[in-house]
Amino acid sequence: MYRIGQLAKLSDVSKRTIDYYTQIGLLKTAETTSKFRSYPEHALERLKLIEHYKQQHMTLKEIRKQLEMFDDDTIAEGNVLEKVNQIQAQIEGLEKEVLELQPLLKKLDENQLKLLTKQLSAKGMSLVHIIAMISEGSLML
Repeated sequence: MYRIGQLAKLSDVSKRTIDYYTQIGLLKTAETTSKFRSYPEHALERLKLIEHYKQQHMTLKEIRKQLEMFDDDTIAEGNVLEKVNQIQAQIEGLEKEVLELQPLLKKLDENQLKLLTKQLSAKGMSLVHIIAMISEGSLML
């Protein structure tokens, strides 16, 4: 369990930001009998994931949507395979859309294409990074 100050120091995120994330539901406090708010062990990993998504220029609304896929309740209900299948379907849909975009991509000049590639690569690398963190066990769901 972490108190807000400990969590802030370990995550390099301000107490005010942690408080805000708690208010909007991105972070949840642990059930305790103490008058002080405590955060569960996995709150640190969740904060790291939030900060990672912020670095990818995702809005808090988009971050919330991503985090909902990893909520403990969803996992506890045994919907992990269903979520994986949903993600796979989304990826297949994106692949189809990229194929449909190919004629438009051919019309882009070199600078436009480089910029687009850089943006897509960053988001793709973000996904690869998250999957690697999960498989290494450094990011707990």
